Amino acid sequence: MRAPWYRPFQRAFRATCYLVAHTLVALVIIAIVEVIRHAINAFGDPRLLDFLPLSYIFDAVDIAQLLVFLIFGTREAIREFRGEPDE
Repeated sequence: MRAPWYRPFQRAFRATCYLVAHTLVALVIIAIVEVIRHAINAFGDPRLLDFLPLSYIFDAVDIAQLLVFLIFGTREAIREFRGEPDE
């Protein structure tokens, strides 16, 4: 039996939904981190162990979150687009 004509579009739509969902979750988490950063910076320029500015740590957290969501979101979208079964 042949697959319906809309099957490729259905898979592409699901892959797009995965990417959009991962992007939205990443944006929400980064927004929460930014709120915490601004709350901490309201007290001045805090430093960790009087050496490392906390802004560096928050920047590293932002980059790590973006990379994790980019990697896993793209991997899930590719898996869905290829039609591979879930693990």
